[in-house]
Amino acid sequence: MFITPLLSVAQGEGKIWHFGYNAGIDFNSGTAVAIAGYINTYEGCAAISSSSGTLLFCTDGVTVYDTNGGIMASGLMGNNSATQSAIIVPVPGTADQYYIFTVPAVGIGGLHYSIVDMTLNSGLGGLVVTNTPLVTPICEKITAVYAANGIDIWIIVHVFNTNEYYVYPVTASGVGAPVINSVGSSVGVGSSALGYLKASLDGAHLAIVGYGNSGPSNIFEYSDFDNSTGVISNTFSIPIPATNLYGVSFSPDNSKLYVSSFNTTDHIFQYDLTAANWWTNPYIVFSGGNYTIGALQIAPDGKIYVTENNGTALSTIDFPNNAGAACGFALHSFPILNNSAIGLPTFFEQLSFPVTCNANLGPDILHCGNDSVLLDAGPDGVLYFWSDGSSDQTLTVNSPGEYWVKKTFASGCIDIDTIEVHFSPAPIVSLGNDTIYCSTTFVVLDVGAGANSYLWNNGVTIQSIHVVASGSYSVTITDASGCSAADTIDIAMQGISVLLGNDTTICKGDTVAVNAGQGFSSYLWQNGSTDSVLIALSSGNYSVTVSDPGGCISNDALTVTISNPVVDLGPDTLLCNVLNYVLTPATGFSIYTWQNNSHNQTYSASVNGNYFLTVTNSFGCTASDSVALQFSNPTVSIGNDTTICINTSVFLIANSGFSFYQWNTNNTTESILISSEGTYSVTVTDNLGCKDSDSKIINVDAPFVFIGNDTSTCNGEGIVFDAGNSFTKYLWNDNSTLPQIVSTAEGIYSVNVTDANGCTANDTAIITYSDCIEIDIPTAFSPNGDGHNDFFHIINSYDLKSGEIKIYNRWGQLIYETADVNGYWNGKYNGADCEVGVYVFAVTGKNFLDHRLIKTGNVSLLR
Repeated sequence: MFITPLLSVAQGEGKIWHFGYNAGIDFNSGTAVAIAGYINTYEGCAAISSSSGTLLFCTDGVTVYDTNGGIMASGLMGNNSATQSAIIVPVPGTADQYYIFTVPAVGIGGLHYSIVDMTLNSGLGGLVVTNTPLVTPICEKITAVYAANGIDIWIIVHVFNTNEYYVYPVTASGVGAPVINSVGSSVGVGSSALGYLKASLDGAHLAIVGYGNSGPSNIFEYSDFDNSTGVISNTFSIPIPATNLYGVSFSPDNSKLYVSSFNTTDHIFQYDLTAANWWTNPYIVFSGGNYTIGALQIAPDGKIYVTENNGTALSTIDFPNNAGAACGFALHSFPILNNSAIGLPTFFEQLSFPVTCNANLGPDILHCGNDSVLLDAGPDGVLYFWSDGSSDQTLTVNSPGEYWVKKTFASGCIDIDTIEVHFSPAPIVSLGNDTIYCSTTFVVLDVGAGANSYLWNNGVTIQSIHVVASGSYSVTITDASGCSAADTIDIAMQGISVLLGNDTTICKGDTVAVNAGQGFSSYLWQNGSTDSVLIALSSGNYSVTVSDPGGCISNDALTVTISNPVVDLGPDTLLCNVLNYVLTPATGFSIYTWQNNSHNQTYSASVNGNYFLTVTNSFGCTASDSVALQFSNPTVSIGNDTTICINTSVFLIANSGFSFYQWNTNNTTESILISSEGTYSVTVTDNLGCKDSDSKIINVDAPFVFIGNDTSTCNGEGIVFDAGNSFTKYLWNDNSTLPQIVSTAEGIYSVNVTDANGCTANDTAIITYSDCIEIDIPTAFSPNGDGHNDFFHIINSYDLKSGEIKIYNRWGQLIYETADVNGYWNGKYNGADCEVGVYVFAVTGKNFLDHRLIKTGNVSLLR
């Protein structure tokens, strides 16, 4: 498809502005950005950018500045004090040449044009035509409108001090003779030559103001414009809202008209062109304060920018299509670099800020077949002009070729679109009639070879597909020319199906009926049976093949498993010397049921009897077992460990009632007689064969007492006989029951002792007396450390060659003993002072004649 870029393509020609005292704006980012400008002018200026938004050049009507700010040319016949000193339009039919039309100040001079060629000076541009005159004198006003063909351009000016508009056609052939329109007021009287002339963006209307204080110099007129003929008509004067009118602008949607006043209290007015008698009731957009409001100019961001002399910021009308306060006037809303004056760039607004329209015939057409093709340009046009000269909205095409339409919209916007139409014979495809198949049939759909591509509705892209399920199957084939054909077939896979169900498990001894269902014409089981039901008696695979009257077959199979659980409690058991016996069958069953209806896996038995268990597995199959348990716990005791006296004996007696006795002495009787010490044990066996054992330690006690040898001692001396302290009873032949006695006369002394076990021993000693020295013993002593009688001792120890001293307290406890004849007692026991009192002493010794001497008695301990 080829689209001619006329008014319908978004342009960048108005994206860069240079104006005022070196001020500028860049709209390329989509948001206005202040930049430094190349121009220094009080009023008129113009600029042109490439369609991509790069500045090509700008001018104040006298000097032309290139994209870098360098001077391309100077001496043009405009004037930087003219309201609209210049306007720039492209040369129709070229890509790199532009007209600069210039107008003078206050009618002093005429309309001229120059031509810029952007291919010169390495792309910086240069003049190829300079100051070609057209008409003199004219006012400071100029505007441009696209012709009806969307290619040619009308340049519109007003002759000074007349009511004549000169409308020049600009075509690829150059600037033609003007269409002279004598309408409206004479412009030029007073200062009415000043002020703006603007066309609406749809090119259908003109508005002109004359800067004046009163009377005929105050001009504000509105006209219709025919862009096909250049004729201006229906001009009428709008009541003057204020004096010194200067700027004028239509809104982007052509529904509103704005005008500014230079030196009055009310500065900007809005007219709603959609309202009845719109010229009678303007809305005051901005008033109050001392402001010198100048030009109004539409910008690429859809706003109208407002300038004032020596301003550091521009004001904006942010939503100029909206009526009243909704238009969003913002005072000094856009700060600029350097300063503004009262002029803003004059643009060919239909080029720089185009009305969007689009003639669209769609993509190029490949028509498959011999019938005609209808091209439709769409219903939103007011005029249509086709390549065959017809003027309808649609065009019927019967042959291949290139076709175009030029479409004019109600806004005056024109667009052209071109389309190529190709014809090719339609391919033929057939899948055949809808068909029913058995589900086991191998079905292939094949559309045949020869197509360039294939596309089935299941996404397959080859000539044929294998069908396995019922459904609609469609295919589209495309031939080498790009033409396609499609066909659809409905396939029904006749659905017989036999289902035997899931694999199953039965208990041993049970059967299961494997049922293939009713309604089939034949049945064949794996064992040759032809019934619809087969009784399964054993484990195995069971399969069936069925068929219907149409010959379709189906088969299925299942596996039958026989479950035969086994539980084992073990053999009947005799349990010797066991209090509790735990029956533990195997794990893995779902339910355990014992004879007492308990359900634990294990059972604790403690009494004789038969024990029963039934188990159930996950398939519900059961198994049972029983066991007889007999408990026997024989107990034998031969008593505690015992001590017997020497030369005595004791019977060890086991419990009666056992079948057999076995002693470690090899005796097999119920009791044995023991007279020697040792460990004795017996093992008994009851009538069931269960055994028990016991043992007992026999100790033999042989006490021994010695009171000394027969001896001779001095007359008058007593001999101490000591039977020791290890016995529980003492009995001397004088009936004394103390551990010791002292002899008083010659004779036989004997003692019988009894120990803790009741065992006895005795000893005898004979004593004789003769004359001999005596043992000299003190009767008292005072161990107080004063150096006198501090010790108890044998005074005449020098008469003895040996001796022994023993001291007893009043309870018969031995508290001092020495075998040193020269030894002494210091009155202490275990290192502590003994109590004051009477103590018993026993002193024995031998003189040098080996006579034994004995002396006993009491000694007093004093302090």
